[in-house]
Amino acid sequence: LISMFMYASYEVFYGYLLQTDQDKHPAMTSLKLVGYLGVSTPVLFGLALPIWHFTGWETLALPPPDRVMLFFLSIILDAVFNIFLLLAIALSNPTLASVGQSLALPGSMVADLIIHHFLMPYPALIGAGCVFLGFCGFVFEELRSGNSHSGTDGATTEEDRRALLASMSEESPPPYAESSLSDDSPNVA
Repeated sequence: LISMFMYASYEVFYGYLLQTDQDKHPAMTSLKLVGYLGVSTPVLFGLALPIWHFTGWETLALPPPDRVMLFFLSIILDAVFNIFLLLAIALSNPTLASVGQSLALPGSMVADLIIHHFLMPYPALIGAGCVFLGFCGFVFEELRSGNSHSGTDGATTEEDRRALLASMSEESPPPYAESSLSDDSPNVA
């Protein structure tokens, strides 16, 4: 329960950071934050892990040689997940991104069926269907009511999406980017 609260707080804090910072490049902010998390983890826990190991509180061991590739694949997939989670928050809002994560349940069932040929019992399928319908209902209500994470400049979700796409290409600046020419500067043709 504490872990859920902390993770939800992380998502809401990131959404708040994007709103208050008025960042013109939310994709870069997302990548920077994931990079900071990646750098800070070994720094913060680099000292604690050996202490935990030698006191016996947490034993450290390398993965078996046949599992090393799976270990690195897990690391890469975790980084990709975090990048897309932060992009989802940047393009929508923290609540929609959190509710969207619940689609991992029906997604895992589909993956189990495809990879392991394991069909879940019908109560689990009914539950996964309810999760999917709940997400669809949430998205429908968001679209119908036009809710977004509007900042102080009144940028809507659609404008935020266009700004994100524009910020990824150097040809066109985000629509709410400040002009480099001011009123008192000469207009050079």
